[in-house]
Amino acid sequence: MSTVMQPPLRHDCPASRTAALRWAVRLLAKGNIDNPRLEAELLLAHLLKLRREQLYGEQDQSLSKADRDDLVRLLQRRLQGEPLAHITGRRAFYKNEFHITAEVLIPRPETEILVESTIEIFAELGSNRPAEVTEILEVGTGCGAIAISLLHAIPNANILAIDVSEAAVTVAKKNATRLLTQTAQRRLTIQQLDFDETDLGKRRFDLIVSNPPYCSAKDFMALPREVRDFEPRIAIDGGSDGLRFIEPLICKSRQLLRADGHLIMEVGAGQHEAVSRILKSQSFGRFFFRRDLASIKRCLIARNGE
Repeated sequence: MSTVMQPPLRHDCPASRTAALRWAVRLLAKGNIDNPRLEAELLLAHLLKLRREQLYGEQDQSLSKADRDDLVRLLQRRLQGEPLAHITGRRAFYKNEFHITAEVLIPRPETEILVESTIEIFAELGSNRPAEVTEILEVGTGCGAIAISLLHAIPNANILAIDVSEAAVTVAKKNATRLLTQTAQRRLTIQQLDFDETDLGKRRFDLIVSNPPYCSAKDFMALPREVRDFEPRIAIDGGSDGLRFIEPLICKSRQLLRADGHLIMEVGAGQHEAVSRILKSQSFGRFFFRRDLASIKRCLIARNGE
């Protein structure tokens, strides 16, 4: 892991909590960190084991010498490019806060479109067969954010969430235990499996959901350092053209989906034309892409069949 090293911070952190927060904001801004006030608040709240709003909800208090030392260390890590979610071990996604480690991809806001689209497709399926259980396969579950979010919204779903990484499976299981009721946990199976090499037998799914690695080799090298140097490359790098995992996922989904099943998948910026060609070659007759907030065609929704 390579990082751009920053010189050690001078230990002139003020003792006042309010002044220390202002000081941290200035340092992060000078270090070209986006949203420096938000990040300073989250770091200080994490350090003090408080909610963000509690930083302002009490009479200004002094920070101990130990707290000031720890704040300096946290800021140093962030200025060296380590993602905020790795430092705090948490990331908000959809309607929950997930435990995060360096072994899993940090969930992004644009991936919430994947969850929303899956819920909408389920609503369409459910209106036609309200008494049936919806079978969902998630490929590449990472921290479990997608599967767990779906189980909160689709109470009669059975979800098989798989990932090739044993470390990711451990994180996903921890999040499932924290965030799901025991009843919901019984509807979720998290397994370490390689999708390309796994034979799921005769099992068929109503929905296959995935946020696969889709970054091309060229684009990977241009990523911000906090992504390129700190997040797991296996969850990001999609090969020379970014399609190394997308193409086999589409091909295998054709056989794993029921006749009216749907593949819902996140794709990279500018990949929709190449993905469309693959879908047509596999006889996915009906598909479209939903745009994210940046107007990028981000979420593929494809129905199985001609």
